[in-house]
Amino acid sequence: MTSHRVRRWRSWLRELLIFLVIFVAMMWFLERNLLPRATPAPLVSEPLPTLSGGTRHLLADDKKRTLVFFFAPWCHVCAADMPNLRKVARAEEDVAVRLVALSWEDASEVRAFVSEHDWPGEVLLGNERLREAYQVSGFPTYYVLNQKGEILSASRGYATYAGLWLRLHW
Repeated sequence: MTSHRVRRWRSWLRELLIFLVIFVAMMWFLERNLLPRATPAPLVSEPLPTLSGGTRHLLADDKKRTLVFFFAPWCHVCAADMPNLRKVARAEEDVAVRLVALSWEDASEVRAFVSEHDWPGEVLLGNERLREAYQVSGFPTYYVLNQKGEILSASRGYATYAGLWLRLHW
């Protein structure tokens, strides 16, 4: 290799390393106050009201894992995540995706968000107690739970489909 190519290669590697350090630091910062992995998730046995008027448990009965997506209907990042969540719901047969609305004033606000983003599933209506129990301090917040209701993964902020897939499988 010529010295010019070596310098370009080193520059590229340095930039990649800086990006990775910043990315890891941001993830740590966003996730630092979330519930820890391998601990029981709170309130999984209590049914929550649904947007359609019924009740449903946060933890899926018939699936191996549950992806819980805490969102606010006014949150633009939550709206940007919706296509990725729909893709997970379609592609991952052994995962239940639970949308939980928090920080809403009335059900029509949640209904408009769900309709606008063409969510095919049920939406749970959360409350302040649930928000505090899951330490949701920003939107969106994700938790992946196993069948026993233990936390496998937790994250906050925008997530790509690949990012969601990684959280579900590792």
